[in-house]
Amino acid sequence: MKVKTFTAFGQGGLDKQVNRFLADSKLEVISVNFSVGFGYVGAMVVYK
Repeated sequence: MKVKTFTAFGQGGLDKQVNRFLADSKLEVISVNFSVGFGYVGAMVVYK
């Protein structure tokens, strides 16, 4: 398994980053976790 993390200052920017990464159809996504901090949002994608 591999992990990829993303951070952005807004949800729109985070959505673009995650969608671009997930567009690779060769990935088998295991889970996607989100977090919200002070002034940023983050996502962690666990995949094979």
